[in-house]
Amino acid sequence: MAGAEHKKLGKKGSQDSIAAYFKEMEELLKPLSEKSTKAKDELTISLEVIDAESGKVRPCSLDEAKSWDWEYYHTMRIINDRQVKSFDHLIDVLCHKESKGYKEVILYEFPRFMFLSGG
Repeated sequence: MAGAEHKKLGKKGSQDSIAAYFKEMEELLKPLSEKSTKAKDELTISLEVIDAESGKVRPCSLDEAKSWDWEYYHTMRIINDRQVKSFDHLIDVLCHKESKGYKEVILYEFPRFMFLSGG
């Protein structure tokens, strides 16, 4: 960005443009975002959860996943190197995986500090 344009935008303008950029990138990266063709009751794919702290693997129902506190930012959930941030996002990912022929999806769950510190 040219110096004059940068000065014209100021701090607030540059923050808005950065936020807009990341929002646009997030939309591009979402698989089937808000376009899920199946309801959660129609999914046949199974979900396995790996607790990164203990290493325990367990099956997980969608009803259980729906009951998780998705707003609690200290817990991170990852499927194939992508953070899953809400139950609706989880359903989108599962629909996408099922449409590609997957029978099972593995979700890693861990405290945020483990991921951010290289755990």
